[in-house]
Amino acid sequence: MCGFAGFVTSSSKIGREEWIDRLSSAGMAMAHRGPDDQDLWLEPDLRAGLSFRRLAIRDLSESGRQPMESHCERYVIAFNGEIYNHEDLRRELEQTVQVKWRGHSDTETLLTAIACWGPDVALTRLDGMFAFALWDRRDRTMFFARDRFGEKPLYWGLQGGCLYFGSELKAMPELGLCSGDLDEKAIAQFFRYRYIPAPQTIFKGVNKLRAGEVLKARWTEEGLDTELEFYWRSTCEASAVATRKNPADSETVENLLKTSVEGRLNSDVPLGAFLSGGIDSSLTVALARQLDPGLKTYTIRFEDSRFNEADHAMAVARHLETDHHELTVTEQDALACVASLSSVYDEPFADPSQIPTILLCRKAKEHVTVALSGDGGDEFFAGYSRYARILNRWEGRPPAWMRKGYAWASSLPVSGLGKSGEKIFRTFMNGRAETLEEYAQNEVGFWRSGVPVRDIAAGERHLFLSAWPGADDLADFDGIKRQMISDAMVYLPDDLQVKVDRAAMACSLEVRTPFLNQQLARAAWSISTDNHMDPTHGSKSILKQILYRHVPRELVDRPKQGFDVPLREWLRGALKSWGEELLNECDSTIHDIVDVARIRRVWAWHQAGGRREGDLWPALVFLDWWRRWQA
Repeated sequence: MCGFAGFVTSSSKIGREEWIDRLSSAGMAMAHRGPDDQDLWLEPDLRAGLSFRRLAIRDLSESGRQPMESHCERYVIAFNGEIYNHEDLRRELEQTVQVKWRGHSDTETLLTAIACWGPDVALTRLDGMFAFALWDRRDRTMFFARDRFGEKPLYWGLQGGCLYFGSELKAMPELGLCSGDLDEKAIAQFFRYRYIPAPQTIFKGVNKLRAGEVLKARWTEEGLDTELEFYWRSTCEASAVATRKNPADSETVENLLKTSVEGRLNSDVPLGAFLSGGIDSSLTVALARQLDPGLKTYTIRFEDSRFNEADHAMAVARHLETDHHELTVTEQDALACVASLSSVYDEPFADPSQIPTILLCRKAKEHVTVALSGDGGDEFFAGYSRYARILNRWEGRPPAWMRKGYAWASSLPVSGLGKSGEKIFRTFMNGRAETLEEYAQNEVGFWRSGVPVRDIAAGERHLFLSAWPGADDLADFDGIKRQMISDAMVYLPDDLQVKVDRAAMACSLEVRTPFLNQQLARAAWSISTDNHMDPTHGSKSILKQILYRHVPRELVDRPKQGFDVPLREWLRGALKSWGEELLNECDSTIHDIVDVARIRRVWAWHQAGGRREGDLWPALVFLDWWRRWQA
């Protein structure tokens, strides 16, 4: 687990010493991702360079240092993440080529696999979370890749004949990339979804590599030639297993999950697990505890009992006999945490559970350097109750002739609408949806009466995320599975994994997620919706059947409780002064970007007893980010 940054350029106008300074500064900007070691590498002709910060997890010796050169000297890599099956790959490689290993790091295994099979084939063999930059000296190509489920980040931007890249946005200006103008559509999507979907970022000309995507940058006499392609697409993988004659059952899923947990327990540093008391984290901990009798577990306790799962987590921990730790989060803790959000996430990000996630990671880091998480269970095993609710509403939508009128009405300006007018507008927005995916996005979105962002054309106001890889293939699935796959492609990598990665790496903690395994995903997609949501067990039926084998049934059969926070009360309490300061001290330039007056009206509604915290949180986070970006 680490952070890296670098460049590849078609010219060498900048001297060696200046590139060294830039690479060193980029590494320092991400020191939290790798506090244990740092190094950099430059191609002799200065056409490519890499900076690396290391959080030592496997092979703590010098043999695990990066940037690392392959044995054949053709490749140089900067790699962030973990390859869980690297020992199996080593044994396979040893049957093919003679290798005198330097050490036992997964980076060396990855490099050798690439040298032996080529990067495209090697990618298909990896079970892991990763982002890497690979320089091919022979072909003069920089090869970038990101893991299938978007656990590890990679940003890139092309400017002035140079391609800059890094694990975090904050490293890019240190390399020399001018961030440029803000992307108004990305801002609008942020207000709608509370995150910015890949490949966009807050800045024009700066991109995120999408989950399962590869970028190739070739140096030619004419300049840099870039090519993007996917080596993994969730829709294609789901389609391939949808017609299996023998779909996976609970025993198959349990065996796959056990194997995945076992691979993620390999570590040369202390390891623990997050435990909320819900199905996914409880199952992860139950399987991990079988292999690690001294397993440490961590949970969050809220003072507000409506949001508190700590008692459930404690009961599971007692049954499984883990070394359990919990942290109570107060309003004052939330206030102290908001001051760091902009620096932790770089670009605006407003999933409210980011606050307890940051605090939980800090608590775990007091004892361990690696933690297991249960993320992914909901997306792959139909864990969200909204799936059935949204499908029922979609199937009961108005007839086509009426929806045409809704489409026209939703293009009208929304400035000055009162609360009743906004409710009517939301009805128009739902009515205009042409696909289930568009309807679902609107249902789970915010500012559904129109985002308070200037210069967003009416035709874009719904901000439907239609550019997914293989999105057209969703029509082959039933309504529940279509939503599951959509979440796996967008919500999981662009919200959940961003939240966890940045929160964990801000305190130099590695988080591993056993549910994010390609074999397990394929098994989940082979299961029919009726078996995911059967009448006996309800949602996540398969996972419940497995968990019954490890903990008492009464600890499993309870209503689902998400990782929510008492945001409504916080915005009227400890966070009120923070919000009012942001709204009252906006500089004049922000008014050209967002409708601050409208946000202030929503703030007043909320303070008077309305429920607008879902809309207000992204607005306040953006204003806070803007203030810090302008400073």
